[in-house]
Amino acid sequence: MSEMFDYRMNKMSKKKVQLFFLILLTFLILCLCNDGLAQDDRSFRIMDYEAQVFIQENGDAEVSELFTYRFSGEFNGITRSIGLKGSDGLAYFYGAEYEPARKKLEVTEETKGNMVTFRIYDRSANVTKRFLLEYRLKNVVTKYNDIAEFYWKFFDTTNTSPIERARIEIYFPNQAVSVDNIKVFGHGPSQGQVTIEDSGYVLYQVDNLPSQEMIEARILFPISFAPYSSRMVAQDKYGEIMREELNWAKSGQRRHNITVFALLLIPVVIILNIVMAIRLYFKYDRELKPELKLDYYRELPQDITPAVLSYLMDLQGATSKDIMATLMDLARKKYLRIDEEMSGLFKKKDYRFTLIKKDYSSLKRHEIDLIDWLFGTVGRRDSVSLKEIEQYAKQTAKSSWAPGLFRQKYLDWQRIVKKEFDKYGYFHKDKPGLETAIKTMLGEIGAVLVLMVAGLFFKIRWLVWIPLLFTVLLTGAGLIIYGSTIRKKTQTGVNEYEKWTAFKRFLLHFSNMKDYEIPSLVVWEHYLVYAITLGVAEKVIAKLRPILAAQNITMNNSTILYHLTGGTGQLNAASFRSFDKAFSSAFSYKAPSTGSGGGFSSGGGSSSGGGGGGGAGAF
Repeated sequence: MSEMFDYRMNKMSKKKVQLFFLILLTFLILCLCNDGLAQDDRSFRIMDYEAQVFIQENGDAEVSELFTYRFSGEFNGITRSIGLKGSDGLAYFYGAEYEPARKKLEVTEETKGNMVTFRIYDRSANVTKRFLLEYRLKNVVTKYNDIAEFYWKFFDTTNTSPIERARIEIYFPNQAVSVDNIKVFGHGPSQGQVTIEDSGYVLYQVDNLPSQEMIEARILFPISFAPYSSRMVAQDKYGEIMREELNWAKSGQRRHNITVFALLLIPVVIILNIVMAIRLYFKYDRELKPELKLDYYRELPQDITPAVLSYLMDLQGATSKDIMATLMDLARKKYLRIDEEMSGLFKKKDYRFTLIKKDYSSLKRHEIDLIDWLFGTVGRRDSVSLKEIEQYAKQTAKSSWAPGLFRQKYLDWQRIVKKEFDKYGYFHKDKPGLETAIKTMLGEIGAVLVLMVAGLFFKIRWLVWIPLLFTVLLTGAGLIIYGSTIRKKTQTGVNEYEKWTAFKRFLLHFSNMKDYEIPSLVVWEHYLVYAITLGVAEKVIAKLRPILAAQNITMNNSTILYHLTGGTGQLNAASFRSFDKAFSSAFSYKAPSTGSGGGFSSGGGSSSGGGGGGGAGAF
């Protein structure tokens, strides 16, 4: 198309070109003047949008919205469009004037395809009003094998009205929400922000939302948050979603002023790189099979630290729960003492860790670094409490003298753990997948450059090939990103992963084994340390309780079990939750965690993306 336009422009005389642009300029001025006159006669602004969303256990979402409108001129009411894709429809819809008066309003609706548009009637003229809209979205939570997902657009490209400020709060009633158990993503304008608030809800905020821009929320959370949702997909989806979000965050828009030949080459390049990605998977990324398939493994598979284990079992690597496990392991090894204390004005339960052994010769570097960090930097040389850790994290995040120091130390500790993990040879150190991806991308760039040079002989502007070059760069970058993330386990790594997975199954099922004799508390102390990293500590405690109670065994002689039972000496899963919550809170303040919050990405919103959509206006 651009070639034809260039050809015709070259054939036109200079006078005709000037006349053409004069007519075009006159037309634009007339359009602007007409729009300006129309806006002076009657206009409205959406000054504020506030929403509260409550995700129910059956997968429904209760939504309450407050719109603040500023009317200039006379209007009959407002409109609200809601996309129904990704839901089973609406259970009800309610509209009311909230300020200056409070009254229920007449509502009519019209449905076209997956979009339902409500008209809320309320005559207004030269006034600021707030409108309350309430509705229930049915079955909007999707449950996969390994995760549950709320994926919803509150506004999409059909929204014709800019919004000066948008704030969306998403709650999970009766659930403890933290950066450790949910991942949050936002799709929309770059100035948008999503955070996990300390009070237990997810907050989306956007200032100056343009028209035809979306606000899309994507939240991953445990299946137990919505156990009765009937929207189920029998797939493991967590890893794919995380990779999808990473690719969206790094992708850009492709330009579209390209020739037919370039348009034909773009899908060829895309298909080529998809085939190459598939080839990379089968050649470099597909896991080996374990040499021995195990149902259960009744002993610790290997003498590695809990933090090192986290990198074998989870792509995310070491997190705050692994710091907790490391401290518990140090307590088991008699390097630390754990004391329960009451702190603060309201005497809340706190835990203090005290150094009792300072010969670190038998410790790993990341264990020593953790001691130096928490006791030397955060604490008082020989002791530190969870409350002190939390306060230090907040102070350094806000201070001018050491902004982000706590976060940086956390990242440094993770890197030290990763170095220790690399010594065990669980993963291949070389990255042939990355090398192949780079060679593929360089070859494609070379081919495009050859086409650009060849095109010059046919008087084809080099700009014509820019979209194709962008396609090569973008798909090649995706291939390189994928190639760089390939972490293929060695046979040793596969075997050890199989053992630890079998050990995890054993921890979950040992109480059902009639031939299994409960070993000493010392052994279970050791097991429980790894249960924390494996994410099953609470379940293990719950299963141990009746068995040990039947044998009249208490926890008083167990350093770890005693404090994970609230100091009662009786095994109690609720006490572990209390300790775990206190510890996670101390490390959650601005802690780095993929999916824990941050800015919006440009991803999502595609035909295969989340549900919802719609917009707002007036009539």
